[in-house]
Amino acid sequence: MKHPMRYLTIAGLVVALSACGAIVAGLIPDQEIDDAFGLDGTEVTASAAGAAGATATLATSQLTGSFSATVDSDGLDDFPAIVRDAARAASISDVLTIRTTVEVSAPGNVAFEGSYTITGVSLGFEVFDGATSVLSQDWSNDALSLTFTGSAAFDGSDTRGTYSAEVDVPMITLTLTSNQASAYFDLLKEPGTYTLTGSITLEVEPAFPADADMTFTLKSLGGELTF
Repeated sequence: MKHPMRYLTIAGLVVALSACGAIVAGLIPDQEIDDAFGLDGTEVTASAAGAAGATATLATSQLTGSFSATVDSDGLDDFPAIVRDAARAASISDVLTIRTTVEVSAPGNVAFEGSYTITGVSLGFEVFDGATSVLSQDWSNDALSLTFTGSAAFDGSDTRGTYSAEVDVPMITLTLTSNQASAYFDLLKEPGTYTLTGSITLEVEPAFPADADMTFTLKSLGGELTF
């Protein structure tokens, strides 16, 4: 008779703790969080896709690039203890855009347009805690209109220029939910270092010169941590 009572007691404790966790989570208001994924300030060079060999004279509307970041977590020191002690997070988000200055370059004497508009973006990354992958996720936004204007000039060997992007126009919202959010939240709660590697694809109009590069810096506009 002791064993059934013991199991019932443990089961009742689990239910009680689960219910308590749900109540505590319900008491925590949404928290503003800056640069949730540590990508603010990350520089990316995106190149005209497939611009090599026979296709080098063809313009393209698609640019692709990769990036990496080493992020130092402070263990959410800036947040109240009730947030740091929470068992799970329901969602973690960040809104990304690009900083104002955009650099362009291409080998040889190349004609760049006076302005370009990013009309779509796809972004994905994987987070590593040491050698272990914590999560991997992809996002996209195909309803974008982010314009940058400027000019480029031939310097005798290459064409280079500087463009200015529209200020603080959201480019893409990155959101983790459910188990992904919980796994990442567990990582954020522990002071330490983790790494993030990813890729980005931009759709640009008008077509970008083939064999050309666009270098920009990611900027966080902030996001939310919810329970």
